[in-house]
Amino acid sequence: MKTIKLDYFEERKAKHALSDLLYNNLPSRATNEEEQDLYRSNTENALDLCEVLEFDDLRKEYDQNYDQNYDDSW
Repeated sequence: MKTIKLDYFEERKAKHALSDLLYNNLPSRATNEEEQDLYRSNTENALDLCEVLEFDDLRKEYDQNYDQNYDDSW
């Protein structure tokens, strides 16, 4: 396993990029079922990264199950 250390500016850059990715891939923005599946997959992957990087503020904003997932982990 590799540890990654981010300085303040790298963390802000990563958070901004993930925020854009999450916003632009909201399943509700899709125009057909195929896009919905793609957007949903992209959103799940971005939320997984948010979890690993401990960007809980983004998870709270974009993960509909955040509170439930948080409660289940205890």
